[in-house]
Amino acid sequence: MPLFLSLLIAILFLASPSFAEWKVTGQSNIYYTDDAALFSATRRLSRSQDPTQPVINGNLAKQGDDVVFEPVAQIAKSFSLMGRHTQVGVRGQGFVFTENTKFTHGSLGVQATHNLTPSTSLIMRYFFGPDLFLGKNEVRPLEESGENPTPLKKEEVTTNYWAAGIAQQIPGVDDGRLILYGRYGLREYDKPLCNETPGFGPLGRMWNGPPHKRSIWPWA
Repeated sequence: MPLFLSLLIAILFLASPSFAEWKVTGQSNIYYTDDAALFSATRRLSRSQDPTQPVINGNLAKQGDDVVFEPVAQIAKSFSLMGRHTQVGVRGQGFVFTENTKFTHGSLGVQATHNLTPSTSLIMRYFFGPDLFLGKNEVRPLEESGENPTPLKKEEVTTNYWAAGIAQQIPGVDDGRLILYGRYGLREYDKPLCNETPGFGPLGRMWNGPPHKRSIWPWA
């Protein structure tokens, strides 16, 4: 289990019971798409998953229509840490494809927020997305002979990323926050398609405000 995730879970269970408050929510959605591959790609590019994931290869598009079921479950606990409001939550999400089942995938996210001041909070996150099917990719030998066609192999990627940010409440704007946000992650591709584990680590700013409402899982 990654150290970052272990620390967050430890904070969750070591909190004083007198301040503890559990919240459990769940929801489900059903979608219809005329391109299963494109739908899968756009879901994983959301801010709550992996928005820097490489875009879909044109050869992977047009995989046929599908009906997709999306279950989401989340649990959060609020408590006081050093006299400040703190919240830790775990969120699981899946996309179940009824026809193109190879695109079925899920993810797990953990988030902790701690109020440094009444208007400033620290955000820490961990995201895990295992065995995401990208499609079939070319396996090129080290020395290309040009005689035989390039073989294709199923390509999957597992993503881990860790993130932290400072969120500042905007005076006079309900639920408006300016966030300085940085993250570092690793993507592990199937061999022999990739012999390395690429890392990524963008740093940027975000604006989060109306009409978005703050929830028990306040992804920025």
